[in-house]
Amino acid sequence: NDAAAAAASSSRHGQSAFFSSGYGIQRIDRTWLASGSLGNMVSSAATEEQEKQNASSFIENNNDHPYSSFPLSMADIKGVIFDMDGTLTKPCIDFPDMRRRIYQVASDDLSKSVNEGCVLEIPTRLSPKGQALCEEIFLDIEAKAICDMEFMDGLAELLKFLDTHHVPRAVLTRNVERSVNAMHEKLAERYDIQDPFHPAVARDTASPDPNTFIRAKPEPDGILYICQKWQCDPCQVIMVGDSDKDDIVAAYRAGCGASVLLMDSQKVHDNNSGNDDDSDVHERQPTIKLDSLTHLHDLLVHQTKQHNQKEQ
Repeated sequence: NDAAAAAASSSRHGQSAFFSSGYGIQRIDRTWLASGSLGNMVSSAATEEQEKQNASSFIENNNDHPYSSFPLSMADIKGVIFDMDGTLTKPCIDFPDMRRRIYQVASDDLSKSVNEGCVLEIPTRLSPKGQALCEEIFLDIEAKAICDMEFMDGLAELLKFLDTHHVPRAVLTRNVERSVNAMHEKLAERYDIQDPFHPAVARDTASPDPNTFIRAKPEPDGILYICQKWQCDPCQVIMVGDSDKDDIVAAYRAGCGASVLLMDSQKVHDNNSGNDDDSDVHERQPTIKLDSLTHLHDLLVHQTKQHNQKEQ
């Protein structure tokens, strides 16, 4: 194949180097990037349905397609864990406003200028009054986000595929349980998807052990808790999210079998909660970068076909 490149030494997830400008799918520095409409495979005049058919045909018939090197087969995957905001739902949390308002409360409460730091951690250093004001800010911004909630393209098809193949799915979010419940209600209303994500771990989810608590991403606690519920090893699950500092680092620290970073090359949104990033560069390297849930669906369809062929 003209697009193939030489194999590199195996990474933590056992993948090789690849570059394919013709198909719009790349892997540079041990990370895949699948972008757009698969390059020039389809003409600009093609319909959306024709694009989907062409993409599916390409995935099915090309062994050099980067999905072929994804480290987990369908037989290996015991569950998929999703971030929520910016992953399952379109970005609607106003992070710049959240940072500005929390930093102002902290500055007033501590009588010194505060202009950096994780907005979820800062309230723990404030007075009871400061903590209450921060909680009001969170509730206000998250209530607006619930009203504006829209789902990512391809979500319904992906969830129905997972459910059809009996692959468990969970949510791990720095949002609150109220927002997760609202998402479940909207999924049922809009797509008739009745089964919720389980477990659904939010920042206010109580730990089963009263002497401990589930630390938020990028700590691995949430992933380990979910795997314990599923009775599987983290190396058998996929973590999917839009933040390399939170989702991908958490996946690395938990030992997930694969991590997927969603990156829309056409749209850039601010998803920075002010997290003090103490991670190393290698912790932020996902197994694969995709620009949509539709491409994640394509990947899993490919893995299913590969597994079925081996079973025949």
